[in-house]
Amino acid sequence: MSHQHPGNPPQKPTSIYNLPTQIHPDKAEGTINVGRPNEVHFRHLKQTSTSTTMSKSDLEALIAEIGGS
Repeated sequence: MSHQHPGNPPQKPTSIYNLPTQIHPDKAEGTINVGRPNEVHFRHLKQTSTSTTMSKSDLEALIAEIGGS
C-alpha cells in the first residue's frame, strides 16, 4: 500500500532501499517518506499495482534513516 506524503516531509527515492522505482509507467520514480512517523488513516491508503518485499538489510537501513533503532 502507499499513501500521499502530506506536509512535505523529507523524502528519498525508493531505489535507495531496493523498492520499485516506478509503480506507474507514466510517472517518475517513487519516493518514500523518511520523516518522523505519523499515524495514517486507512482512507488515505491505496493498493499498489505490484507486490513488494524488502530485504532485512534494506528494511534496517530505512528504519535507521527514519530514526528508529
